[in-house]
Amino acid sequence: MSLLSGDLGDLDLKQNLELLRTVVRDAGEAPLEPLLAMLASREPAVLADLVCGPKSPGGVRLIRAAFSQVEVLEKMLSPRGLYPRLVDMSAEVAPDVLQLAIDRHPTAGWLVALSRKVEGMLAGSMHLLSTLENPAFAQLCFAHAEAGHLKALAFVAVSSGRCEALAALFGVDPDLTLRTTGELLDHWPSAPVVPYLAELWGPEPDLLVLRLLSRLRSRAAAQELLLQCQQLPRSRAMLELLLRSMPERAPDPEDLPT
Repeated sequence: MSLLSGDLGDLDLKQNLELLRTVVRDAGEAPLEPLLAMLASREPAVLADLVCGPKSPGGVRLIRAAFSQVEVLEKMLSPRGLYPRLVDMSAEVAPDVLQLAIDRHPTAGWLVALSRKVEGMLAGSMHLLSTLENPAFAQLCFAHAEAGHLKALAFVAVSSGRCEALAALFGVDPDLTLRTTGELLDHWPSAPVVPYLAELWGPEPDLLVLRLLSRLRSRAAAQELLLQCQQLPRSRAMLELLLRSMPERAPDPEDLPT
């Protein structure tokens, strides 16, 4: 009888959990998926104990093999309980666990805490970049803002050009939002930053544009911003003045004095 191949015969699985743990520990490079598949079909509770119980052998290979039975494990432990447990069992495989959790439960509230556990200072980056096309993306941005994941919001905004991340960031740190907006416009000149931020700024949106002027680095960004300020005469005037002082193109490095 080869336990690793899933041939469990009439073995009493509940009474032989320690044997199963030993088999997994001594498996070497042999695949664990057949054993886990058989446990999932015969004794899901034994599978859950073997993979996630307090005496689990753990290790990267067991956790990766457990991905193949994630639906069964979720039923036994609940997603909220399963994924943090898998993360705690191996720092090496933790990013893959987080990605699997995001793929299966993209709008789950517990992903915010799981992101912090896995990503540290950039908590929220994987979650938000993986859900850019999700209808709940804006709400997810605000959830991470409430959790203080500001670096992730700034990173996602600049990386993707998505202004929802700016709007969420603004409610926590307006100064960081302005700095991030300048960086975003360098990469995404046509991003609709004024419509997203003007209402949040308050009764004088021209002050928002004024504070953005010093952060503009390209003529293209200034021109696009001008198009977004059609209903803001003061802002348009400031941008037209700025554009007159900006070169039509960036100077060639060979043209600069040495």
